[in-house]
Amino acid sequence: MEIRVIQDLSDRLRVLRISAVVFDFDGVFTDNRVLTLQDGTEVVFCSRSDGMGIELLRSAGIPMVVISKERNPVTTARCTKLGLEVLQGVDDKVPAMTAWLAERNLDLTDIIYVGNDVNELPCMRLVGCAVAVADSHPSVLAEAEVLDLARQMIDAAAVAGCDAVKFQKRTPELCVPVDQRDILGEIPSGTMTYLDYRYRVEFGVPEYDAIDAQCRELGIDWFASPWDEPSVGSCCAASS
Repeated sequence: MEIRVIQDLSDRLRVLRISAVVFDFDGVFTDNRVLTLQDGTEVVFCSRSDGMGIELLRSAGIPMVVISKERNPVTTARCTKLGLEVLQGVDDKVPAMTAWLAERNLDLTDIIYVGNDVNELPCMRLVGCAVAVADSHPSVLAEAEVLDLARQMIDAAAVAGCDAVKFQKRTPELCVPVDQRDILGEIPSGTMTYLDYRYRVEFGVPEYDAIDAQCRELGIDWFASPWDEPSVGSCCAASS
């Protein structure tokens, strides 16, 4: 059974072009609580269930790294237990992540980033697929929840007998006028600027690959209209 699960995972990751996973630690591998003892020692609460998920990814040949702002022996101990590489005391995670990827000749568009707090947003917006844990900050949840909505709409379109579904692809910094970028608006998970909102609803190659796989399974076509030249490249990469 485990061999079948690993093979299925390997095939799916290959279809989605996922080549590595980058994790935060606090709030991702813990429940975001900390117990401080009288001598100043910190205790965190982790889930043993993470071990199997990490092992499945490792068996599928996916490199992984934990990048943490904190420098804490408990982080080292847990990552050692899970067999994960860990970078600690990292205030700016973007250079640390990009350097780690460059050393392995990996592309940002093929990376999953798993985070939970606002300091994760710069990394989440750079990678191909951003994942937020359930109790993440609302602005972090907003980065990760759009693909699920698209999947539901594709399912509804197939049930309704539609022949195809259509998406739009933009590069926000090119398409959003400067005077509109900082306008605040309300969304179900909180408040954000219009530029952040445009980033939130834009898909990259991994998301379009997931859409392609779902549409093929349902027997429905999909296409996207690009608004700018970089978006043309993204659409072509996703359809290749």
